[in-house]
Amino acid sequence: MPRHSLVAIIPLLCAFSLPASAENAVDATTFTCAELAEVDASGSDSDHFGGAALLSWMAGYHATEDQGTVVDFDGLKEDIQRTVEFCKKNPRIGVYTASEKFMGENATEASSEAIDLATIKCQRIVDTADSNDNEGLGIILMWLAGYYASYAGDKMIDFDKLKTEGYEIGKACAQSRETGLVTVADKFMQRE
Repeated sequence: MPRHSLVAIIPLLCAFSLPASAENAVDATTFTCAELAEVDASGSDSDHFGGAALLSWMAGYHATEDQGTVVDFDGLKEDIQRTVEFCKKNPRIGVYTASEKFMGENATEASSEAIDLATIKCQRIVDTADSNDNEGLGIILMWLAGYYASYAGDKMIDFDKLKTEGYEIGKACAQSRETGLVTVADKFMQRE
């Protein structure tokens, strides 16, 4: 097993601080734009990562059938920034509602740099974990968690479940590096 694995990023995901996220499971629709604007203004790297992780979850949730598992991470950064800027101007709106304006069918059009997560093999994930790109892996896992949650219509973000799923995905990827990431995620993240 590699020195570092996907498992290492899960505590980062659970530690990010949005003011209303003291519970282990929260309804994604309860985060307000005022909270997101506060996180953005904090200057804390972990707060910024937490905000990006939350919005990545929402981007996965809003992904359309046509988009599938294709993610343009540069476009995602742009959509996240547009959502944050919108939230700063509209603090009384929910982040979920704001994110709908800039994600899903309203997302930045995918460029030639877009990646279909269904084509990524576990080896690439293990290599990324070994390179200590924990934030990049965190964003991918959060996007996938939102993507799978949308199929179940489940707007709850359960941090304990994410921790368990991340651990299981990391372990499975380390043991079967030629398997596709989405194939592994299907086993652990798919909702009924």
